[in-house]
Amino acid sequence: LYYRVVGLPIELPPLRERGHDILLLAQHFLLEFCREYHRPVPTLSTEAQARLLAHSYPGNVRELKTVMELAAVLCHQNTIEPADFQFSRSSIAPSLLDEEKTLREYTNLIVRHHLQKYDNNVPMVAKMLDVGRSTIYKMLQEGLL
Repeated sequence: LYYRVVGLPIELPPLRERGHDILLLAQHFLLEFCREYHRPVPTLSTEAQARLLAHSYPGNVRELKTVMELAAVLCHQNTIEPADFQFSRSSIAPSLLDEEKTLREYTNLIVRHHLQKYDNNVPMVAKMLDVGRSTIYKMLQEGLL
């Protein structure tokens, strides 16, 4: 990436070379998504911070943003742990990082993930995602999941 400051080009190093910028950006994205999804803002555990710093981010800032959005939605505790991250080599993340999707497609992917994880327990998934059970039942009836 190149930026111009006072007419001079400046090259920004890749995210993986910017150390604690990763943590600042991760916290920013986490706050942004928790506000958007009306969820309490969890903290990042020390292990989660180390995991974020260890990743190479081939998708650069865009990948970090996607990882933090999923962590904000999938985290069920007050603290985000490394297991809450879905990096590009995971089963969910490649489709999120490799293709652009609509909000409906992202929503379906998240709901489907939770249904699989919790053995199709719709009331539990609805509670965890902070939606009504009827929303999930409707998605199932319409064949969206």
